[in-house]
Amino acid sequence: MSAFSPFSDFISCFAPLTRSRIESNNAVLREQQRQLSSISALAGGVSIANGTSIFGIVLMSAPSIYAWIWYALVLISAVFLFYMYAQARGRTLPKHVSGRYLKRAELSGLILGTLWGSSVFLTRDAGLLSSFFVFLVVIGMATGFFALTSSGPRIALRFALPCLVTNSVFFMFQDSTISVMTSTLVFILILALVLGGFQSEAQLKENVRSWSDAKDARRNLFDAIESIDDGFAVYDKDGRITMANSKYRQWFPDGVGLDDGSDGRGHRVGEGTWVLRSIMPTADGRTVSIHKDVSRLKHREHQLIAARREAEEADAAKARFLNTMSQELRAPLNIINGFSQIMSSDSKIVVTASEMRQYADSILNAGEHLLTVINDIIEFSQVGSDRYIHDPQPYDVRELLTKAVGLSAQFHGVTDLSGIDISVARNVGDIVVDEAAFRRVLMSIISNGIKFGGNPPRLVIRAFLREEEGVIITVRDFGPGIAADELERVFEPFYQSGEATGGEFSGTGLGLTLARELVKLHGGSMQLASRPGAGVTASVTLPASAHIPTSKSADGEDHAGTGRLTRVA
Repeated sequence: MSAFSPFSDFISCFAPLTRSRIESNNAVLREQQRQLSSISALAGGVSIANGTSIFGIVLMSAPSIYAWIWYALVLISAVFLFYMYAQARGRTLPKHVSGRYLKRAELSGLILGTLWGSSVFLTRDAGLLSSFFVFLVVIGMATGFFALTSSGPRIALRFALPCLVTNSVFFMFQDSTISVMTSTLVFILILALVLGGFQSEAQLKENVRSWSDAKDARRNLFDAIESIDDGFAVYDKDGRITMANSKYRQWFPDGVGLDDGSDGRGHRVGEGTWVLRSIMPTADGRTVSIHKDVSRLKHREHQLIAARREAEEADAAKARFLNTMSQELRAPLNIINGFSQIMSSDSKIVVTASEMRQYADSILNAGEHLLTVINDIIEFSQVGSDRYIHDPQPYDVRELLTKAVGLSAQFHGVTDLSGIDISVARNVGDIVVDEAAFRRVLMSIISNGIKFGGNPPRLVIRAFLREEEGVIITVRDFGPGIAADELERVFEPFYQSGEATGGEFSGTGLGLTLARELVKLHGGSMQLASRPGAGVTASVTLPASAHIPTSKSADGEDHAGTGRLTRVA
């Protein structure tokens, strides 16, 4: 720094404010303008009070036309200060000031300082005591105004220097030792005011700079917090949110309390978004809450759980397959091999013709069962791999149901069908299905009904139309029913409920599984409803697109074509 910087700063107090300096010190100038606007009314009132006192002394001792002119100028200047205050009152200070207001204030300060400095010359003929009174008033005004405008030394010095210098010169040329001493003290006071003014301005600049730096640091910190992908919030000592970024407000529009129990646990917000909350206390008693998006990890966790479930289901299906196949393959093969050995030419056992036919029937039944098992497995593999040949054609629902009932009854050796009630609504026309596949579906649910429907079996079969869903076929038996926890498990491959097991050949456990897959192949759905002890209702729903409407009768869904089957052809 140059050694002449204090002198240059002193000179700059009287230099006009350039535009570049205004732009670079906008915050300082803005604070100076605010301070000056707030004290202008006070300065006007003090000017009127002190001016009236000085004018009264001059009138009592040495009245003159100059005193009247001076007093008029004081009143005009006070009115101007009131006007400045009224103009600034109620207005919001702009973010950027042009400096024109301060320039006018500096010019006004120079004029007022000269006016008040000249007041001591009005007492030249009134005596030294009156001059000292005026001097005390003026020096009090100069120092008081300087104290009130300490952040704007340029304005304060433009007022104080003309006041003090003029009074100092006046007393310097008085024929009195005390006057010379007073003049010297005034010069010292001027120097102290100049140095103090610059210290005040330097302190103001430092305060503004610190405030600006703190504001920038806060803004940078908030920008950094705002740019992160985590939800960030700060709570005060009472648990109220004092700051939060946009991600937090997006996830929690209504906020989250500190005692909601979600610390360290993932919870769901919105659609498919999972967050993990961490709470950390600060040294001043506040609390910082951070919510981290863990949706990917949660999705991966769900994938792993699903994969593990699929693996467990695959292992369970494999175990069921092995258990089922060990029974369904070994039992018929043992029958075939055993009776074949008895009937072979090397056998030493004498077999009658009746026994021979009985053994042949057993071998035939075992062979047919093996063929059924193999066909089920092949068909299941074809449906699962989308290699099933599907050829839908229009078929009459009544014919399909009649054939399915007849074949199922023959399979189970049932001849009395008086308990089977079939009803097809009149507005049900043809359905577009693959005959073999859909017959397999109907036989599966009808066979289960015959198997558990008593002797003779009691079944209620209905076919009706719902426009919003399509054709619905229901088969209800009145057997023991299925437990609620098994209603979906019976559709699992190779699964056999407790009621299904037993007997010589209990089946592969693929009947309902294949039936549901074949219904899906037609774009439909299949469900079971049951209550233990009240039987099972199997429902097959085909889409509306699979229905070919027929002509409706006058009374709509009259249940035509109903009846009971009494025998199998």
